[in-house]
Amino acid sequence: MCMNKLSLVVILIFISGCLKAQSDFQQLSIGVGAGAARTYAASPIIKTTLAYNGIICYYPSEFFHVELEGQIGQLAGGKIGTTHLNYDNHYQAVFLEPVLHLGVFLYNSESDFLKTFSNLYAGAGVGLIHNEVVDYSIVNQYTRSIIPIIPVKVGYEYSFFDDYNDPVLKINLSYSINTSMGRGLDGYFGPMHQSAKLFVFYGLQIAYPINLNKNQRRERLSLH
Repeated sequence: MCMNKLSLVVILIFISGCLKAQSDFQQLSIGVGAGAARTYAASPIIKTTLAYNGIICYYPSEFFHVELEGQIGQLAGGKIGTTHLNYDNHYQAVFLEPVLHLGVFLYNSESDFLKTFSNLYAGAGVGLIHNEVVDYSIVNQYTRSIIPIIPVKVGYEYSFFDDYNDPVLKINLSYSINTSMGRGLDGYFGPMHQSAKLFVFYGLQIAYPINLNKNQRRERLSLH
C-alpha cells in the first residue's frame, strides 16, 4: 500500500512538472469551510454531524496542488436509550494530500464541453486524527487516541478571475473518505474482530488565492 501511494505522488509530481503553464503559475490559497460528517464504525446507527475545516494549498501549476487540511468536529453513532454502541467523538485531524485536476488531461482540448470538467480533481494522502470519545454504552467510558488516517478526496473547484486572468476567489465542493489505520474513531477497543473504520466528509470551502508571481506574469502579458 505504501509503495502504491509513493508511486501516486511521483506520478503527480511528474505530470505537474510537464505542464505547459507551470512557469506562469505559482500560487497559494487559504480557505475555510464547513460540512457534514458520517461515521461508519461499531454502531449500526449512523449519525450525520457537523465539522469544520481549514485548508492551505500550494499550486506549483494550474492543475496540480498540495493541500494541508485541518479539521475539527464531531463524529457520532448510536442513539442514547438503545442497546447499540453509542459514542460521541470530538475530534481534531490534519491531512496532507497531493491533488491532481482533470484539466491536466484537457489542457489542449478544443471542446468547451470537455473543458467544463477541468475543475474536477482527486487526491489521496496521509493524516492523523486525535479522538476524544465518550462511549455512552460502557458507563460513559472516556477514551483518547491518535491514529493514522488515509484520506481519499474528490471535488470540484470553481474560480473567479480578474481582468488579468488571475484567480481572486475559489469555491470548493469536496467529498472525502477517511479510513483509519487503527481503532479509536468510536472509542471501542473490545476483543471482537474490527473491520476498517472510516468517516466521510462532505465539505464546502471558500478560499482566497495569493498569486506569488503576479507582477512578473502581468509584465509578460503586457508585452503581448
